[in-house]
Amino acid sequence: MSDKDEGTHIAGMSEASSALTSAAAAPTSAAAAPLRSSRGMGPFVHIDPHDDLSAILRVIREEDPAVWRPKAEVVDRWGVLEGGDQQETGPDWRNGKMKSWRLPKTGRRSGTSRIMQLRCTCLSWIPPSGERFKVSGGIVLNTLADKVLMPITGWVRNYHGYVFCDRREGACFVPKDSNAIDMMHVNFSYFYLMDDKKYKLGDLLTEKGARLGWTYDIGDMWRHELEVENILRGVNRACEVLEGSGRCPPKDGHGNVRYNKTLQILKNKKHPEYRKKLAECGEACNVTGRFDFTEFNLADRQRALKEALASTASTQSESKLYTSQLGGFGGNLGDLLRGRVGKGQRVVENLQGFSNGPTLTETISTRADKKDLSLCANCGKPDAQSRCGRCRVLRYCSKECQTLHWKGGGHKLACVPKG
Repeated sequence: MSDKDEGTHIAGMSEASSALTSAAAAPTSAAAAPLRSSRGMGPFVHIDPHDDLSAILRVIREEDPAVWRPKAEVVDRWGVLEGGDQQETGPDWRNGKMKSWRLPKTGRRSGTSRIMQLRCTCLSWIPPSGERFKVSGGIVLNTLADKVLMPITGWVRNYHGYVFCDRREGACFVPKDSNAIDMMHVNFSYFYLMDDKKYKLGDLLTEKGARLGWTYDIGDMWRHELEVENILRGVNRACEVLEGSGRCPPKDGHGNVRYNKTLQILKNKKHPEYRKKLAECGEACNVTGRFDFTEFNLADRQRALKEALASTASTQSESKLYTSQLGGFGGNLGDLLRGRVGKGQRVVENLQGFSNGPTLTETISTRADKKDLSLCANCGKPDAQSRCGRCRVLRYCSKECQTLHWKGGGHKLACVPKG
């Protein structure tokens, strides 16, 4: 192949394995076998005469990877159609690279400051539950999941991983520094993953009707759909839960199939397993009192959102985990599983009913959030610039918000002077 030939060179396919290299091809020696084009292959593809073409994906044979775009109906992974054949469609890792170059980064103060009214619907059970809320388009995806979506849907913050999926073309965004146990599945389930701390909601949802997928817990795969219902103007509070219906499953509910079977049992009080299933659901750490799958307590969701806004971001590299006492040796198993507690961090333990465990532990930050990832502790506006002058931890978008939060938001009682 000459110096001016550019394209994709597929080599070594005879053993049913392929290496795809995208770059300007280097000159070949006189002794090397000449590369050839094959009928049905695009001019951008060059094939070694000894290669087995049957192992090449159709999308590589027929489409130029420099300009190819996946079909619109993709779900949660680059280039794989819902209900389709992965071997036919293939991973669109190249389009993921181009999207990461195309989208602006948070450090460039990207996104939009418009307030959006969104509907979050969980699609994993019947009947589906959902919440309606408003949030600024300038919020970073990582902060959206941690401080907004988990509190208003009833999930536990910093306990499991998650994936955002752009419904237009299948781009996936994850918390790349999370050490949640279910994140072990992420590289086996997705092809190309982008850091959700680098992109904002307004970069992906740009108009009314736009949709964004959110899958919580990569093991159980609880699927949610975010849809823009309206673009609001002239509103004061940037982040607020408005209404909803139903509640999320109990934590560690073992996935969609088992939970839907549990729902069928809970709908029939005469079922022989009704009491057993009701007791199991009531033991979850995100359930208080009697479990009711139809419940939606607006005051509780608003309180959870308020507490999340008035807290530091979750330390995702040290997520929540259950541990037990080491019998006969003293100490806690969590001390062995956790990494070293760094400066500006502390460990919080929440005893779960018994003096000898299990204990839900988490490492939290005692420092203010980075500006790019921050929200105003009072109204939820992104990119809060100022900090409380006493504790130096909570951030605010204005002096007015700081005053309101100090007098009526509870910070006067909770504020601890730095040092």
